[in-house]
Amino acid sequence: MIFGKQLATKSVVYGALLGGSLVLAAISTYAAASKIAAPQSYGFIGVGEGGVTAAPCESITCDTDDTCACLTGTDAVGEGHNLSFTISIDETNSTVATGGLRISNVGFCYPATGIASLANSKNKLAVSFSLSGLVCATTGSADVFSGTYVVTGGGGKLAEANGVGSINLSQTLPTGGSQVALAGSIQP
Repeated sequence: MIFGKQLATKSVVYGALLGGSLVLAAISTYAAASKIAAPQSYGFIGVGEGGVTAAPCESITCDTDDTCACLTGTDAVGEGHNLSFTISIDETNSTVATGGLRISNVGFCYPATGIASLANSKNKLAVSFSLSGLVCATTGSADVFSGTYVVTGGGGKLAEANGVGSINLSQTLPTGGSQVALAGSIQP
């Protein structure tokens, strides 16, 4: 489900945006119709597949003295759009003695940083994100990533886009089902 407001240049039109494929159309319509680009709120949810490996991510440098794992996945969000993500998990401080954030007897939370991109079914880039947050263990077989993102640009009319928001991911370990929920704003 996508939500937000869409504004037109000569009159204000408020409307709920429902359906996964409308977010990009609403953002593009607003960017084309508006002389002054105001931030637009949006959100979406999705499911897909992913995995975690014990090796560092190729695209994200792990500190030389640290031990990192790499969480990757692609989640379908709406009709014909995918959110792909790569998150580097720093597992170095994984005990209470070394400063790790312990969660009961379940495990730990680890600092994580990464990148994500939203693309259409033809793999055409729509929006790029930088991510930061924590990956934490759960009592089940999934780990969760809770964090924030910054829009770092995109494709076409969104090449200079910026914005912020929150992102939550779950990943069944070591490979399997992934879920994502993202909410925030974007300014074309």
